[in-house]
Amino acid sequence: MIDESPLHWTTVDASEMYEVPRWGNGYFSVNSRGNVMVHPDRNTTRGIDLKDLVERLQMRGLDVPVLLRFNGIIRDRLYVLHKAFSDAIREHSYRGKYSCVYPIKVNQ
Repeated sequence: MIDESPLHWTTVDASEMYEVPRWGNGYFSVNSRGNVMVHPDRNTTRGIDLKDLVERLQMRGLDVPVLLRFNGIIRDRLYVLHKAFSDAIREHSYRGKYSCVYPIKVNQ
């Protein structure tokens, strides 16, 4: 006899299938309701449910598509980049000057 009952699909399955932990790098996750969460500083105890955010924007009269920017992600990426260089400078006793420059696309 073949078991034809549907497989139990979980949010963990979805997260793994779409490799959210890999490309999300701590900034994106899938919550228990199956919605995508944004964690601008990679703190998983704080985040924004994208589905809820879009629904709230639509209730205000905005329609999709919308462009959402999360400045905290850029801030955190700059922190990580600056820390990596600072650690390397200290480790190798580098005596030159260093200025962190982080290009971002701004023409959207």
